[in-house]
Amino acid sequence: MSEALPEGRISGPRDFEALLRQLVRVAAEQSWPQLCWYDTDFSSWPLGEQQVVDDLTRWSLGGGRLAMMARDFRPLMQLAPRFLTWRRQFDHCVEARVLSKAVPEEPALAVWAPPWALVAVDRPRRVFVATSEPAVRAQRRQEWDSAWPLATVGFPASVLGL
Repeated sequence: MSEALPEGRISGPRDFEALLRQLVRVAAEQSWPQLCWYDTDFSSWPLGEQQVVDDLTRWSLGGGRLAMMARDFRPLMQLAPRFLTWRRQFDHCVEARVLSKAVPEEPALAVWAPPWALVAVDRPRRVFVATSEPAVRAQRRQEWDSAWPLATVGFPASVLGL
């Protein structure tokens, strides 16, 4: 039997990081077709950890697509070299966009996947609500779909020095 993600309130950086590790592992085990991730800068996500990158690789090889949106990807680029390597190798399954400062309100959504979502209650303190409730997931996906076109392409797999 496959592992289930938790439901309910998630509080604090440690629980948040543990949940993200579990999320990527479950996405790989269950072959989720898509993940949508939003954070201001992804600096507190455990994306530089070898196990997370290995699970992302397994997930990607199963055909998964990742959409990432942030205000600023530079902290992630400095803090997670393993993820940057993975990003280059799996560029074909990643689309990343930068949410303009002209969009004043950040999406409450932190993670969306077909069967589950993680919604921010207090992003700076890492307080979230995890849910598989279809109505909540649909509402948060609509919020994502509204913000995505307002964001510009960013966080390229490689930078050309031309």
